[in-house]
Amino acid sequence: MIVPRDRYGTRRGRGRDRYGDGAAVQTVNARELHAFLEVGKDFSTWVKDRIEQYGFNENSDFVCSPILGSESSGGHPAKEYAVFDSP
Repeated sequence: MIVPRDRYGTRRGRGRDRYGDGAAVQTVNARELHAFLEVGKDFSTWVKDRIEQYGFNENSDFVCSPILGSESSGGHPAKEYAVFDSP
């Protein structure tokens, strides 16, 4: 997944792969990473723990969006996390 930066360097938007000047930001799908690492914890607990552990900030280190038409065990839509690759 590629997430664009605005002209000030802030990462913005979801699902687009380019913005005005053509620069793009590489991201890692957190669900796919969780599956690849074969983590024993459920995804939502694992990703929230990693965000806290590393001090990630939404829209500068990752973006989060609901997965439309899905529900987690808590009755809320499941969320997708795209973590930005370090520059």
